[in-house]
Amino acid sequence: MSDTTATSGLGRKLAGAAFWSAANTALLRLGQLGISIVIARLVAPDEFGTFVVALVAYQIVISVSEIGVSSALVREVDNADRIAPTVATIAIASSSLLALLMFLAAPAFASAMGAPAATDAVRVLAIPLLLAGPTAVPAALLTRDFRQGRKMITDVSSFVVANGLLLVLALHGHGVMALAWSRVAGQVVSAIMIFIVSTHRYRPGFDRREAKRLLRFGMPLAGANVAGFTLNDLDFMVVGKLAGATQLGYYNLAFTVSSWPPNIFTVILYSVTLPALSRVTGGVKEMVRHISAALSALCSASFPITTACVVLANPLVTFVYGERWAPAAAILAILAVFGSVKVIISLFSDVLVALGLTKRLFHLQLLWLGLLIPAMIGGVHWNNGIGAGVAHVAVALLGVVPIYLTVLVRQGGFPLAPLVRPAVAPLLAAVLAGIAAHYAAAAVDGALPQLAVGLATLLVVYLLVLGRSLLRLKAELVGLYGRRPEPAGEPAAEKEKELL
Repeated sequence: MSDTTATSGLGRKLAGAAFWSAANTALLRLGQLGISIVIARLVAPDEFGTFVVALVAYQIVISVSEIGVSSALVREVDNADRIAPTVATIAIASSSLLALLMFLAAPAFASAMGAPAATDAVRVLAIPLLLAGPTAVPAALLTRDFRQGRKMITDVSSFVVANGLLLVLALHGHGVMALAWSRVAGQVVSAIMIFIVSTHRYRPGFDRREAKRLLRFGMPLAGANVAGFTLNDLDFMVVGKLAGATQLGYYNLAFTVSSWPPNIFTVILYSVTLPALSRVTGGVKEMVRHISAALSALCSASFPITTACVVLANPLVTFVYGERWAPAAAILAILAVFGSVKVIISLFSDVLVALGLTKRLFHLQLLWLGLLIPAMIGGVHWNNGIGAGVAHVAVALLGVVPIYLTVLVRQGGFPLAPLVRPAVAPLLAAVLAGIAAHYAAAAVDGALPQLAVGLATLLVVYLLVLGRSLLRLKAELVGLYGRRPEPAGEPAAEKEKELL
C-alpha cells in the first residue's frame, strides 16, 4: 500500500473519529449543563462540596484502576491478540483490589479531608471501580479502532440513566447520596453497553513475559495518571480542607463550568491524537505537521470560549445558576484561563505517550505536582477559591508549559517554533475580542442582555481578526486528513494492486 493511500485512509478515520468525539462530548456537555442547572437549584453549595470530597477519592483511584496497561492496546496496533488477555487479567485484579482498599479507607480519607459526612459516598463510589477492570480492554479497542460512534452510544445511554436517577433522588431530598448513586448507575449501564457494542472480545489470560513488558510500559503511565489526577484534584483537597465545604461548593461549580470546553477538546485529543501519532511513519517532520495543525485547531477553538468565560463570568453564573452561586463567578474567570492552558498541556502529554516516553511524562507530572502544592496552599490561604485559580494559572504558564516544551525539543527532536507559533494569532484575536465584549456588555443592564450582547460582540470581532487564519487552517487540515482525489486516468487494476 502506498504512503498516499495509507495517509488518505488514516485521514478518513481521523475525521470520523474527531466528528463522533466532538458530537458525543458536545451532546453530553450540553445535557450536563441542563442537569447541573437543575441540580444547583436543588442541592446546596455545602452538599456539593461534600460530594466533591468523595469524588476526589474516586478519581484518584480510578486513574490507576488498570495500572496503565490498556494504553498499550491503543499504541501497539497489531498486537491485540497477543496482549489483550494479559491486559484483561491485570486490569481486573488491580481494579478489584483498589475497590476494596477504597471501601475500607473511606472513613479515614473523609476525616482527613475535613468532611466525615462524605464517608458513605466514598464507599458507594468504590462500586464503579469493580467495573473498570472488565471494561478496560473493550474500551481501549474502541479507541484504537476509531469507533467513537459506538462509544457515543455507551456514553449517551449512561448519561440518560445516571441523570434520570439523579433528578429523582435529588427531588426526594437525598442530596449527596443522590449524586453518588447516580454515578454508580451510569457506570453499570456504560459497562453493559461497552460489551454490547464491542467488536472484539477476549477472555482473561496470562503470559508472564507479556505481563512484565506491559507493566514496564504501564506502571510509569499509571504513575503519571496518579500524578495527573492528583494535580486535577489537589485544589479540591486544599480548598475543602482549608476553606470548608461551602467554599468547595463554589469552587466546584466554577471549575465544572470552566472545564466544559477544555474537556470537549481533551476527549477528542485522547480519541484521535494518540492513535494517529502512533501510526505516523514519516518521522519527526511529519509528526510536527500533525502536532502543529492540532495545536492551531485547539487554540483557535478554545481561546474565544475562554475569553467569554473571563469577560462574562458574572452574568453567566448569576443568570444560569442563580444569585446564591454568585461567589463562583470570580473563580470561574481565573479557572477559564487555566482550562485553555491545560488543553495545550494535554496535547503535549499525548505526544510524549506516542513517542513511548511514559517515564518522562511521569517525571513531568511529579514536577508539576511539586510546584503546585506550595502554590496551592499559599493561594487558598490568601483568597480561598480565587487563590487556588491563580495558583493553577501561575504554575502552568510559568513552569509547566516551558518545561514540556524543553522536553519535546531536546528529547523529542522537535523544533520550537511549530510548538509555539500556532497559539499566537488566536491569542491576540481572543484578547481584542474580549476587550470589545467587555465594553459592549457594560453598556447594557441585566444578566441576560449582557450575555447576549457580549457573546455576539466577541464572536464578530474574533472572526474579523482571525478569519483569514481560520481559512488557512481549514485548508491545512483538509490537506492532512481530507479525502485525496484519485490521479486522473489511473487504471482500476493499478488502483486495486496498490490497495493490495
